[in-house]
Amino acid sequence: MEIESTKSKMYELKVHPVDEEEFIGTINIDFSSKGESTSSSSVQTVILLDRSGSMGDAARRISNEIIPMVLEKLSYDKKQIVHLITFDSESYLYSVTLDTMKSLQISAC
Repeated sequence: MEIESTKSKMYELKVHPVDEEEFIGTINIDFSSKGESTSSSSVQTVILLDRSGSMGDAARRISNEIIPMVLEKLSYDKKQIVHLITFDSESYLYSVTLDTMKSLQISAC
């Protein structure tokens, strides 16, 4: 079963059930689309990152390498603020630039 959440000319967001209580989301972005665009400076970006013990060393790699790499490929300015919310039994909000994100000391608990 696949649940389609959002669809536009530039992107498509889908939610896929893993089991009765878990879901995983996918975003398909059409980079070849011409004409319709959104300035990254007019967009507030919020990213949620699980840093519970099951994440192991992946939490740091995701926050320091993968998220900055993906946002740079999406033409985000290195000085643009990105809001990263990490969570385990507690949550933390980091409002940082891409350059600062690369040096955050985030680890799984």
